[in-house]
Parts: sequence; C-alpha cells; structure tokens
Amino acid sequence: MNRALHLFAKTAALGALAAALALRSPTGRIAALIAAPLLLVAPCWLGHLLFERNRPTSRTRPSSSLLGSLTLSLSSGARGSGRPWFSLLADLRMCLGMLGS
Repeated sequence: MNRALHLFAKTAALGALAAALALRSPTGRIAALIAAPLLLVAPCWLGHLLFERNRPTSRTRPSSSLLGSLTLSLSSGARGSGRPWFSLLADLRMCLGMLGS
C-alpha cells in the first residue's frame, strides 16, 4: 500500500503540473501549482505513517525527496557536485514493477 501511495502521489503531482500548464484561468493555475507539492508529499507521508509505521527519509534527509532532488539536479551543473541519485522515471518504473509482482 505504501508503494501504491508513492506511485499515486507522483502521478497526481505530475497531473497537477500538467493541469497548471493546460488551464487558462490564472486562479486555476495557481491552485494546481499549490496542489502539486501537497499531492506529492501527503500520500507518501500517510503511507509511511499508516502502513510502514516509520518516518519518511525526507524528514531526516531532505535531499532524498523529489523536491530536494530536483533542487540538487538543477544546482549540480553549476557546482559540479555530480549526478543526483534520484530519477523520477526510474522510481516510477520501480514502483510499477513492485506493484505488478
């Protein structure tokens, strides 16, 4: 269930970002942009708290979260700190594979 919630969170956040691009109303765009990080984080935290009975890694290591990883990947080119270990597509493939087995 935790993996399913992680997969749902990532696809819902991507959907909210796509909606923000597609919507014509400025209010709708702002609402979709505000909803995206909430949709990304809330289901993952609920999955960890309710099903895994632990705290997400992003609490102690924010760089392991999606937003932290995106920040790292955007800034790594300037600082030359190397390749970030997080890949959204690889993570989605892993979640789908685990749910399928």
